[in-house]
Amino acid sequence: MTVLGPLPINEMGVTLMHEHILLDASGKWVPPCCCSDRRLAEMPVKMENLGELSLNPLMSRDNCQLFDVDVAIDELTKFRALGGETVVDPTNIGIGRDPKALARIARLTGLNIIMGTGLYLEPSHPEWGKNQQRRTADRTADLRSWRRGGETGGARRTYRRNRYLQPLYAG
Repeated sequence: MTVLGPLPINEMGVTLMHEHILLDASGKWVPPCCCSDRRLAEMPVKMENLGELSLNPLMSRDNCQLFDVDVAIDELTKFRALGGETVVDPTNIGIGRDPKALARIARLTGLNIIMGTGLYLEPSHPEWGKNQQRRTADRTADLRSWRRGGETGGARRTYRRNRYLQPLYAG
């Protein structure tokens, strides 16, 4: 499923499997303690500093903030011109996922964009998502109990699919 609708797997074509199109990882950025690293931390990402950033991508504040939709469109248009067809964007809720912007980018670039749907690490969870791991574990335990007939006098229950227990893929 893309941000614009269903996509048969045989139509994915050349695919980038992990590209953050828009991202706010600023919560992961920590100012460096060494003076020599501070220079890099505040510089914009450029070809000249990519080598250093490959060793520590979260050192650069600029590298942790991908907010510019126009830059994303420009860069992805180049990918499309080189034969790219699909981008899997793993950006989740809480770290800058923007469904409306991704749909706009998909329309303007002609790319298939598959959007992340989950939650990232707990510090980035919105208030409604706090303690999801515990809640999901509780629901899974309830489901197992229902399937075995526990708490139902032996009658086996069916269950509704919900956002916490849906399979990741069909098959």
